[in-house]
Amino acid sequence: MTSMAITRRPVLAGLGSLLAGTVAVGRGQAAALNFVRIGTARGGGSYAQLGKAMVAALSSPPGAACDTASSCGLPGAIVTAQPSAGSRANVKALVDSGIEFALCQADVATWLAKGEGPLRTGANVDSLRVVAALGDEAVHLLVRADAGIGAIGDLRGKRVALGEEGSGTRVDADFVLGAFGIQPADLQASNVLPLQALRGLLDGQLDAAFLTGAAPLREVNAKDAQGELAPFAGRIALLPLDGPELQPFLANGSLLTRTTLAEGLYGIVPPGGLATLSTRTLLVTMRQQQARWVSAFTAALWSSAVQQELQRAGFNLKGAAEAIRDLPLMLHDGALKQYRAMGLA
Repeated sequence: MTSMAITRRPVLAGLGSLLAGTVAVGRGQAAALNFVRIGTARGGGSYAQLGKAMVAALSSPPGAACDTASSCGLPGAIVTAQPSAGSRANVKALVDSGIEFALCQADVATWLAKGEGPLRTGANVDSLRVVAALGDEAVHLLVRADAGIGAIGDLRGKRVALGEEGSGTRVDADFVLGAFGIQPADLQASNVLPLQALRGLLDGQLDAAFLTGAAPLREVNAKDAQGELAPFAGRIALLPLDGPELQPFLANGSLLTRTTLAEGLYGIVPPGGLATLSTRTLLVTMRQQQARWVSAFTAALWSSAVQQELQRAGFNLKGAAEAIRDLPLMLHDGALKQYRAMGLA
């Protein structure tokens, strides 16, 4: 195998040639050192935790202790998480900064790619491609129990955390509010991180907060030193996201769908569960990324060793077959090649 120089230059333009030999790297062979960035999120939420787990599972610089290439994650690569505000900011980083991969909500990715929905006024990112769907996310609308909020319309004039600008939470919050005829200007709106929003609710500084992420949200499901759930019962409630106001939007090609949060979740979901909205977590890249590189990354992602590492971190992905089912955007050619090699496409 031809040796390659270690470099930190952006890998977008020449990624395929940089890693062309890496797929075949095995025991006793020298591996090139390459740097791979995954757009995640700030603040300890779902994307931050998943990104951290992927970094630990996929990074495998030369000299890493492993028996074969298939047990080494992505041989010759140091994978790093690039925190951002979230989904929308991650796609911007793919386009503007040339990061290699990003986590993004399916609704946000599709609206950005097609210039539709709440993001129809932005420039289309039609070169966005999918590597895998990694799981489901739910929109949570948390409210203080004593804030007098029993329906979406009661949010008017209230102190509401909508999520950071550039986050998927912010996009979903705008979508839900718009369906009920509410604009951010009708609220005392704030753009804060999820943990800050939860503290604001508990401290009485906020009346409500939108949070989108994989349920159960780790921030909400955290336990104290005694193993008890965070003190939400009696203080914080979840507001259902349902009603005829949403139906025209959900029936009109929206990537948000109806779902139900399980009874007892967080110690506050009532009997029978709670109606809300759901989307999927996508791992995305740009069409311009070299197919050989994306294929190698996809193979590493679904290797048994990487999946075991993700499971140990608490992320049980549904599997490669589920990862390509009913995707809203095209698979990257390199990912498609690997799924075909796995007999899935």
